[in-house]
Amino acid sequence: MPVTATALAAGMLTLTSAAVAAGGDEFFDFQPYVTYAAGLFSTGLDAADIDGDGDLDLAISNRSSHNVSVRFNLGDGTFPAVTHHAVGIEPRYVVTDDFNGDGWPDFATADRLGNSVTVRLNDGTGGFGPAATIGATLPTWLDAGDLDDDGDVDIVVTECDAGGCGEPALLTWLENDSRGGFTPIQSVPIGILPRGGAIADLDDDGTLDVAVANLTSNTVSVVLNTGLGALASATDLPAGAGPRYLVAADLVGDAAIDLAVVHKDGDDLWIFPNAGRADFATLPVIEFDVHNEPHSVATADLDGDGRQEIIVSHVVATVWVDIFHNVSDGVFERQSIPSPTGGSHVIAADLDADGDVDIATTASAGRVAVYLNDTPQHCRADLDDSGGVGFADLLTLLASWGPCVGDCVADLDGNGVVDFVDLLTMLSTWGPC
Repeated sequence: MPVTATALAAGMLTLTSAAVAAGGDEFFDFQPYVTYAAGLFSTGLDAADIDGDGDLDLAISNRSSHNVSVRFNLGDGTFPAVTHHAVGIEPRYVVTDDFNGDGWPDFATADRLGNSVTVRLNDGTGGFGPAATIGATLPTWLDAGDLDDDGDVDIVVTECDAGGCGEPALLTWLENDSRGGFTPIQSVPIGILPRGGAIADLDDDGTLDVAVANLTSNTVSVVLNTGLGALASATDLPAGAGPRYLVAADLVGDAAIDLAVVHKDGDDLWIFPNAGRADFATLPVIEFDVHNEPHSVATADLDGDGRQEIIVSHVVATVWVDIFHNVSDGVFERQSIPSPTGGSHVIAADLDADGDVDIATTASAGRVAVYLNDTPQHCRADLDDSGGVGFADLLTLLASWGPCVGDCVADLDGNGVVDFVDLLTMLSTWGPC
């Protein structure tokens, strides 16, 4: 397959391929990816408005250069400027959030060989203050969320045993003191060699829970939040050969949060549908083949139809990103787009501020690739497919008011009820699509 490389500016490269789709139909239209230099061995990625100018910047963790690179967005999805910020040894992942409540995104990394989590607070200009470290044994993954509903953002981190991740690991809750200082308050035993996870309300009780993929024990650990300032014991799900990373989202359209897991050894993707209240064992697992060595997974509504697509990145051996188009509840079709030397971490966010969701991946070669989305967005409130939202659609919505029965096209937010949220959504999109 012919590939053309064009240098744009220092640290920037665009690659154009003659073939966009492989192993499936073409549902999505992405511009040729553009890559930007980061550090050495880039493996973690997140997006946030770090400099406060109204667009999303990229934070990239670099395992071998022991730092986080920040690529600043010009507002159009291009990232020419970069800064680098030292952290601990081998930062595998980076997460951004406002840890001290000042309205500016900060970042935290899991520094595996440094046995620590590093937190750096935004100084209000897009730079960062001194690094603060919290001890953690061989941390392999972290994420952030308000676990105790006190208004500030906590961190969860997975820790291996000191012998090198051969024994059951721990999921540790680092509680925020509201000023961006963190203290470990609880550790829950989970599976062996955790590699990725997600924070979400899995049992629909209003509090955030955690799920973790354990590479060596071939399990997913589900750790529910008691709502009383503590995490419950883990429930382990058999999860196939080498579960490497997972994501939590409503993938089958029933308003419950499901889990999607990619397998390093099986070269496949599993969806664990949630039967309700974090029951992932009752409903059959949905399986899909992917390209070799899947590494990371994300979800996003790429075409604006209200359903979440699944996006899978692959490490160096595979130069594709797999996108699973959510056709209907639990039915997916695959499209693959080219990737530069494989993507170790994938995220989805609106990077060019045009209202649709774009994709970015890191590559172990020390670069980040950006794929801007040009897919026509579905006009969800155009219920009669007339090309616009008008009175016929409004009458259909009002006639469907209340709990859904059967095919409920007017339930625009997919919560099982046609209500004022759906009405406001329709009114906000009134006119031509």
